[in-house]
Amino acid sequence: MVQSKPEDIANFSRYFRSHFILKVLSLYQPDKFFPISSEPHLDNVINLFNLQQIKGKNPFNKNKIVYEFYKQTISEEKIKKLDLSSYEFCGHLYGNFNIKEGERDDGAGKIMVLGSYKFVQFHPSYDYTDFVEGLRPSSDNDEYNDDVNNESGDDIVQNVQSSIVGFRREDGIFKSLCKEAIINPNKTYVLIIDEINRGDLSKIFGELFYSIDPDYRGEMNKVKTQYQNLVSKDDVFADGFYVPKNIYIIGTMNDIDRSVESIDFALRRRFVFKEISAEDSKAMLNSLSDDVKEICLKKMDALNNKIYDVKNQDGIDGLNSAYHIGAAYFLKIQNYIKKGETESLNHYSGAFEKLWNNHLKGLLFEYLRGMPDAQNQLKKLKEAYDLV
Repeated sequence: MVQSKPEDIANFSRYFRSHFILKVLSLYQPDKFFPISSEPHLDNVINLFNLQQIKGKNPFNKNKIVYEFYKQTISEEKIKKLDLSSYEFCGHLYGNFNIKEGERDDGAGKIMVLGSYKFVQFHPSYDYTDFVEGLRPSSDNDEYNDDVNNESGDDIVQNVQSSIVGFRREDGIFKSLCKEAIINPNKTYVLIIDEINRGDLSKIFGELFYSIDPDYRGEMNKVKTQYQNLVSKDDVFADGFYVPKNIYIIGTMNDIDRSVESIDFALRRRFVFKEISAEDSKAMLNSLSDDVKEICLKKMDALNNKIYDVKNQDGIDGLNSAYHIGAAYFLKIQNYIKKGETESLNHYSGAFEKLWNNHLKGLLFEYLRGMPDAQNQLKKLKEAYDLV
């Protein structure tokens, strides 16, 4: 194998980007170069572990600094014993540290360590006891629930009569995450709330309206919860509840759905609102085969331009870009394409017809409901969909 020399790298740099050259070098010379080719990512690794001052270093020297760190951290004996290659070590870095998004400020590292995330979906029945804390039934007979399936009816009745059912306080999903974040203050924790506007937010958040405010985070701003008198003395929130600064809340909502709750101003001012357009969602289609993805993108654009053409600011009266169909609907095409079908639009036409009839048609009709020419507009939308 031909070994790279510094002068060779310098010559190649005139014609190729360093990102590409490092990819090739790490592939063909894994004993000399680390498998990270992005200079910002290399900077973040160097900052994270305080390896060396990076001013004046080119991407190739930075890569070698990281590779030397890998060799020193994981000795040759450990590598052989654990079979931990540079690629696996690289995967560990990306999996446990925010290497991609880490910020750098004058050489001082600001890398956030990834903690964990939790996912919850709000609905009309969801409340404070699910989210923060509440009372849950408990029995003094711990074996009852385990053995109930193995007992006859008479035995079950006798067991129920002999056990005492009470209530105990239990943490909700958000309070549990806050405790985990307090234990690991250097990690970042994320709570993702799907359909955030489908629940009664005042009932769900309670005193958290105050606690989640960025200006009132931390131990200095404790609040008494509704069940504070039931919190044990050894609990981290024994003296009051607070939201640590290393917790982030992300809520998703469909703001054109008028059948759900609106976000009141008290909660709205505590969040940053960012619109995710249908155009932004197109990357979701990368999981499809190239030919199917291309058809989906064309149909999606044709349909959305008919709903509302952003460039020309023209479309169906009463609708705008918020009513565009996102990529998630087109991902459902996977349910209708049979394995082994040839790469031809004609062979996929049946699948896209099912996608229209089962998913798109009903949604678009709801958009048009109440309009005097709803059926005619729906017909035009179908024609735009079929043109591709």
